[in-house]
Amino acid sequence: NDLKAEGKYSTGYFDESAAEIVTFDPILRRIFVSNAFDNSIEVLDASDPENPEFLFSVQASDGVVNSVSVHNGIVALAVENNVSTEKGFVLFVDGIAGTVLNKLEVGVLPDMLTFTPDGTKLLVANEGEPNDDYTIDPRGSVSILDLGEGTFMDVVTATQSDVTHITFEAFDPLTDIFRSIGIRIFGRINDPLTGEFLRESKASEDLEPEYIAVSPDGKKAFATMQENNAIAVIDLETNTLVDLAPLGFKDHSIEGNGFDASDKDGGINIKPWPVMGMYMPDAIASFETLGETYVVSANEGDSRDYDGFSEEVRVDDLVLDPEAYPDAETLQAKKNLGRLKTTTTMGDYDDDGDVDQIFSYGARSFSIWDDEGNLVWDSGDAFERHLAEVLPDNFNSTNDENDSFDKRSDDKGAEPEAITIGEVDGRILAFIGLERVGGIFIYDVTYPYAPKYVSYLNNRDFTVIYESGTPNDGELQAIGDLGPEGIVFVPGDKSPSGEPSLMVANEVSGNTTIFTVRIPPMTDYKLQVLHSSDNESAFQNPNTLEPTILNYGTVLHGLKAVAAKEGIPSIYLTAGDHTLPGPFYEASKEVPELGARGLADIALFNAMGLTANGIGNHEFDGGINDFARMLSTANYPFIAVNLDFSQVEVDSGTPAIRRGVDGGSVQENAGKVVRSAYVEVGGEKIGLIGRAPADFFNVISDPDTTIPGVDFIGGRNPEDNQPVLSALEFVHEQVALLESKGINKIILLDHAQDFTADPLSASSLHGIDIVVAAGSTGFMAQPQPDGAFNMLRPEDVSSAAYPTERKDADGHTVLVVNSEQLYRYVGNLIVGFDPEGHINFIDDRSGPVATTSEAIEALGSYIGDFKLETPAEVAAIYRSLTRTELIRDLYEVIGETTAPLNGLRADVRSRETNLGRLAADSTLWFARNYVSENGLEIPVDIALKNGGGIRSNINGPAILQLQVEAALAFNNKLGILPVTADQLIASMENAVSRYPARDGRFPQIAGMFLEYDPEKEGVSDQISLSVPSRLKTLIVYRQDGTEDVVVENYTAQGDLNRVFWLATNNFLLTGGDGYAAFKAINDNPDTQVVIPDVGEQQILKDYIQDALGGMVTLPEPLLDNRIVNIHDIPVLTAYQIHALTLFGRVTDDAASEGDFDNDGVSNYAEFHFASGSDDSDSKPMVLAGATAEGLITLSHARVAGSDATWIYEATENLSSGTWDTLIQGEHFEMVVTEQDGIEIVELQSLNTGFDSLFMRVRVE
Repeated sequence: NDLKAEGKYSTGYFDESAAEIVTFDPILRRIFVSNAFDNSIEVLDASDPENPEFLFSVQASDGVVNSVSVHNGIVALAVENNVSTEKGFVLFVDGIAGTVLNKLEVGVLPDMLTFTPDGTKLLVANEGEPNDDYTIDPRGSVSILDLGEGTFMDVVTATQSDVTHITFEAFDPLTDIFRSIGIRIFGRINDPLTGEFLRESKASEDLEPEYIAVSPDGKKAFATMQENNAIAVIDLETNTLVDLAPLGFKDHSIEGNGFDASDKDGGINIKPWPVMGMYMPDAIASFETLGETYVVSANEGDSRDYDGFSEEVRVDDLVLDPEAYPDAETLQAKKNLGRLKTTTTMGDYDDDGDVDQIFSYGARSFSIWDDEGNLVWDSGDAFERHLAEVLPDNFNSTNDENDSFDKRSDDKGAEPEAITIGEVDGRILAFIGLERVGGIFIYDVTYPYAPKYVSYLNNRDFTVIYESGTPNDGELQAIGDLGPEGIVFVPGDKSPSGEPSLMVANEVSGNTTIFTVRIPPMTDYKLQVLHSSDNESAFQNPNTLEPTILNYGTVLHGLKAVAAKEGIPSIYLTAGDHTLPGPFYEASKEVPELGARGLADIALFNAMGLTANGIGNHEFDGGINDFARMLSTANYPFIAVNLDFSQVEVDSGTPAIRRGVDGGSVQENAGKVVRSAYVEVGGEKIGLIGRAPADFFNVISDPDTTIPGVDFIGGRNPEDNQPVLSALEFVHEQVALLESKGINKIILLDHAQDFTADPLSASSLHGIDIVVAAGSTGFMAQPQPDGAFNMLRPEDVSSAAYPTERKDADGHTVLVVNSEQLYRYVGNLIVGFDPEGHINFIDDRSGPVATTSEAIEALGSYIGDFKLETPAEVAAIYRSLTRTELIRDLYEVIGETTAPLNGLRADVRSRETNLGRLAADSTLWFARNYVSENGLEIPVDIALKNGGGIRSNINGPAILQLQVEAALAFNNKLGILPVTADQLIASMENAVSRYPARDGRFPQIAGMFLEYDPEKEGVSDQISLSVPSRLKTLIVYRQDGTEDVVVENYTAQGDLNRVFWLATNNFLLTGGDGYAAFKAINDNPDTQVVIPDVGEQQILKDYIQDALGGMVTLPEPLLDNRIVNIHDIPVLTAYQIHALTLFGRVTDDAASEGDFDNDGVSNYAEFHFASGSDDSDSKPMVLAGATAEGLITLSHARVAGSDATWIYEATENLSSGTWDTLIQGEHFEMVVTEQDGIEIVELQSLNTGFDSLFMRVRVE
């Protein structure tokens, strides 16, 4: 069985409430049990869980002990006043010695109390029940005791001023409204002299807090009002009541909600009845799953039955409305509903004296509610159905006698009383104790919208019969557990046995039992790996203003729900570049709750439940102190196998960078840097190893200043900043460490970049099952979407299969996955493993999911029963950023553009774009103005920007400050320096050295023209070069108007010592992106280098407004390229020139390259056109023209004299994949005109016979 009774302690008292509430302290290994019989708590030593031993008891001589709770050795007792209508108190006790530490007054009848998870507050439910004559009805309340940091000294020194009382007087005027929405306000106060009815109770008197649960994050508390059928929500950050919600009613007439209503029907008769059940939970517990907080409730039910007022009657005592219950006589028979206990306070809707609706106490179930009190799920009649199956002879028995079959059917049935939550092997389990028949139900509530039954155990011997009505000592021991009242779950790492435990206090049998929880592991282990990388603080698309972080959080939330619904363990990983200095990164410091740059990113990842982050490079762009602050607030580890932080020193007041335990759990390594870690989910440990890029010190601005003390393990080569030792051996070290701990499923988070000098190819690896790749351009997907799964954004095309399968050095499968950047997708990998830890299954749903509204809608539809929305904490953090002055100011319009300005990563790192040119031109313009205005006789000839410094498009037509700051997120400072010809050659060779890899060093230039051959050897990180390699042509157009040829036909020209003045940025000045020549110049004290204190964002803004008059007119693609790859296909540019002329715009979806052998060169270019209305919006296209007569025309451009073959095709249906070739003379006539070496081809009199068609021109 999933529960095994290990040990028991018995008080020897029967039916005296001698064991009611139980709590456990893992530090002391002691159990504390409230004993109402002698007004005490009993302290048990649980070091040996098979033999718990009584140590001592603590008496409360001046009151009645109702509840007990413990935190870090501090025990709190809820003590009811001997005069039950007077205020009670909390007694604080030392859990070791049993001495009293403090005593604080709380409300009337403190019935339950609990510490917050961090022990800094104690919450008390003060039920405030009336006296038996109902002449006094005290106010119910919740008391919150502020305990400072929760230390012994804080508790000892706490005073009455540290107690906050939440009462309900403000609701008194709303009493009638409460009644109308289903909150039961029905007390009747009698005259103390005559005993006659005096008045109705006020809401503040009638509301009776019964039980409290605190959210796992300690921010909210939930208090049930059992008799009122309501729940209160309390904000613990402000100690205020924020909501009081009715719990509603359960319709027992629905199939699946039935129950056995009679103890006189001679058997088990579970069926729907025309009754509404009041949930009326007693115990509740709170848990978090899928990023949200939920509450589980044991729906016991309770009535008010006092001498002065009782609401209880049986259904056969009611007068039923003949229209509502035309079969009243049959229903009121004792074998049907007649014996069922009901209320006189509800059901007469029309006030005519008869009952229009029967209500019953409790729901005979457990329920799940969201954190606003909305019902998520209810177990229906599952409890009674199961009990009927497993206890057919003892169904609905009572708890104080055996041989009591069916005795409780008329009165709340089995009465779910106690409930708690525990996590076992990544599964969130609810344990529900049944007060009457006894036993514990276990349900898996990981997916709260469809919990799964796990097991039921009843540790009661129904064969023990005691004739006298009270068992003797032997019978009491033999009978087992009667009346479970309180239960507590203890995780395995805190349990004395080392295994998860459940401790149960049984009020009727007066004993406390310790159970071991053993949930069978999954037989076919599956794992969901959610992943992304390079998100770079891009919370909002600067062009569309789409809140990408909100959509990302929503998709992530939904994908977790998919796994939880199917019982698949899930982890969430990122592979680096968490953050990037920019608007939202900066805005974090303006949010009081955050207070420093970059902390919003970490708060968001915390809120989304990140498991671990593999370190990239942009996390360090804000400097080592920013990184240290971000790390300190992370609830997850930062992993890099190859980085050494041992020599790092941070500024005073900055949290130290803590180094974790290699191979330790993600929990113990949270907020630390570590080389490897593991996460345990679904009963299996998953190993995690991270690798920071080999180019780490080349892509961080001035690393010696920015991140002093950080190095590669083993050091780095001073010439190129590459690691001296390959990360491969470090990865294998950590694999061996993890495998020594029995971990055979390992994931590598590899931030390799587009180019790496230290490739960790699958074929070189041992023991790695999955590689989450990052830092690169392009992403993987399956070829066909399936609903939300593999649904791409319309403008995107994947570059490889998801996952890409490889073989490791031992021939085992390695899966390589990645995802597109900037919160645009969530990667979703679902795989299975064999017992040896090898992958044996890939779920068809694996692949990226776009963070778009369409994907969210499709994902929500797929899940079905789950409310898919942005997690509240994610939304709150984002909202706090958008309200900062810094972000609000960014929506200023600073100019316009006639064409979208292209800052796509793949483009600015591989070719010249109009945004790249604009940035370079602005740099040259500003530099020239600056030297002139400051009297510097420096002729600034040229400018160079690195493509990696351009981070985003500016789509236009309006240009916002937000877009400028997103595009030039680093806001690098201007640098002006002299370069000799050989230094310039070295620099420009470096600029194109890594193409076709989309490396950040690729240039965007002004004042220069260059041609290069990417098929020649790339040369990087050189200070000077006299012999070019890739450079075929390099021409400088000096400021004085002269043309200076530096390289011609791969040969350096002229005096290599001649000087050019170049404007660039401070990142490149410090050798970033391999520009070693610039660093050498900057480091030379004898060389004049000018570094104005102005950033590139301001420079671009000034250029647009002052030099261009606010209007940017650069086309895309550019008409006169300054950078030419001699192997580029000329027809692509020719087409785009024509498209720009013909249609006034060209976008990436107008033409797409077909590089099928991945050599960086197009095999052909394909241009799509559409005509007609049907399906014309199903794919981005450029619309063809039409004559005045309505005849379709199609025009395109081609290079004159090209030997390419042009093929014209058409289809009626794009999705069919079938294209028909069009024949000149049969389907169209052609007119060709030539201008400037470009042929303009126009197809006229098109006649295909299609009503609506798509056309394309293919070039082979």
